[in-house]
Amino acid sequence: MRSILLAVSSSLAFLGPALDAQSQRPGMGSIPYPGGVTFRVWAPHAGQVHVSGDFNGWSATATPLAPESGGLWSADVPGAAAGDEYRYLIRHRGADYSRRDPRARRVTRSDYATGNSVVYDPDAFAWNGDAFALPPRDELVVYEMHIGTFHDTDPAGPGTFADAIQRLDHVAALGANVIEVLPVNESPGRYFSGYGPADLFAVEDAAYGGPDAFKAFVRECHARGLGVLLDVVYNHWGPWDLHLSQFDGWWTSDYPGGIFFYDAARIDSPFGPRPDFREPQVRRFIFENLRMWLDEYHVDGFRWDSTSNIEYTSNGHGLHLPEGWSLMRQANAGLHRLYPGKLSIAEDLRNDPDLTLDVQSGGAGFDSQWHYFAGPLRTALTHDTPSMAAVSDALASLYNGDARQRVIYTESHNEICCGAHRLTVQIDPADPNGWEARKRSTLGAALLFTAPGIPMIYQGQEFLDQEPFDERRPIQWSQLAAHPGIFQLYCDLVALRRNVSGFTAGLRGGAIEVHHRNEVDDVIAYHRWTAGGPRDDVVVLANFSDQPLVAYRIGLPRPGHWQVRFNGDARVYAPDFVGFGSSVVDAGLAPADGMAQSGALDVAPWTALILSQE
Repeated sequence: MRSILLAVSSSLAFLGPALDAQSQRPGMGSIPYPGGVTFRVWAPHAGQVHVSGDFNGWSATATPLAPESGGLWSADVPGAAAGDEYRYLIRHRGADYSRRDPRARRVTRSDYATGNSVVYDPDAFAWNGDAFALPPRDELVVYEMHIGTFHDTDPAGPGTFADAIQRLDHVAALGANVIEVLPVNESPGRYFSGYGPADLFAVEDAAYGGPDAFKAFVRECHARGLGVLLDVVYNHWGPWDLHLSQFDGWWTSDYPGGIFFYDAARIDSPFGPRPDFREPQVRRFIFENLRMWLDEYHVDGFRWDSTSNIEYTSNGHGLHLPEGWSLMRQANAGLHRLYPGKLSIAEDLRNDPDLTLDVQSGGAGFDSQWHYFAGPLRTALTHDTPSMAAVSDALASLYNGDARQRVIYTESHNEICCGAHRLTVQIDPADPNGWEARKRSTLGAALLFTAPGIPMIYQGQEFLDQEPFDERRPIQWSQLAAHPGIFQLYCDLVALRRNVSGFTAGLRGGAIEVHHRNEVDDVIAYHRWTAGGPRDDVVVLANFSDQPLVAYRIGLPRPGHWQVRFNGDARVYAPDFVGFGSSVVDAGLAPADGMAQSGALDVAPWTALILSQE
């Protein structure tokens, strides 16, 4: 293959005035057909466009594209085939530009000079009858995963999709039923977070394994009963090795980024240049990107990164972008119309209920959004004077009265990146494996899985991994062997949350009443239910202090015997947990906490009990 740099220099000729006929086949990017490939690209300010690649010896002039309406250029190229590398050569006002295809499914690398697009056949992968459907939203338990650090078997590089597949049985054994994958777009460098995407349609090839490897990952997840939500980034692109910048050569001081990006007053987000949501071709680019992940990769939904920077210019402040709001509304309306059962989640963190209000009622139409639950919970778990009022608010605060509209967590990649720490490290930096760190962090886990909402944990949280989110620092699986009981604790909590044994149906419901709050002794109790009654009503008693509670009385919603289904101090969870606490209580005492009866329980320090009736 001739060097692309030679192709760029030879492209100065661009002499041939004749253009081949435009393609009559549909689609954007490179689309294989029997015997050739259709190429189509948006370059509205181009004077000429050629495609150069393996199929024409990297000639700069042999394969011109013909202009279409709307600034599109296309051609059918007989002899081109899947696997061929290529670039577009664009002439604008006498200057020549070599560009990767914005819609390429594969690229060799995201590098301005040496990275090439690769023709890819999206229909060649064998899905083997994959027809997975997500469980109901009230049963979802989400596991957040970064492919490069989840299971890294190569000290010289990040983990791959194939590596991650080797550990999927662990996630299934935990009881989670959805994996939320951090962005897998082609990105600069060998190690990356995913939040600086350079090629929106391409899956990271060199580091992760490319499109077929991602499809295999999704297929293997589905085979284990695990859905896949994909993190997508539309609030900004780049900023490094971003070939979309000044793509067809046109730019002005008012539009420094060119055709794909906003004007100078709106282009800058806190993370990189912002796409122009007013431009129909940019909106089409985003909508078709979403459809690609659904149609070609069988993902089960999306987590939209930083939606506040789609609606405003600076983290929910600055200039309002009404076209960003309409983009999200249109995308979600289309998703629910064309792909019923798929899930759309916003990471916004402005606590705006309109994000998860349906489109017909004027909302953005997201199914759920990340909630501020982590902030007050982490504060309560890391301070000696926790606020039970703040914990109560975190437990009971819902969007539009619907528990399914919030995703809750005590750890995500946000909480533990950029110099921040895992919860156990924050609790006890000197001994993050110690008794206090384990007790406090698992108390947080108990509240996470018993609060209304969709619970989510970050990879390794279930065995007290101490690594922060850093693309060069994989999680330490040795922690699983060191803390098998903590993993069992998480398994038990997930099973209770999903009502696997049939005794805790209320944890799948949306109703909650925080009926007991003690700011002196740092104790809180709450009632969860769906329809109410035996096997449905659940009561959680949480001790946030370093002192045990003895014969501690709380109100109970029904008379009779209440069985302790979970005790966070059980010996099975750690050798130094002593099993202190009640195993059963009779609701035969006088009324308390606004309930007609009460019971007295023993609870260990920094421990939660979960109770229900037969």
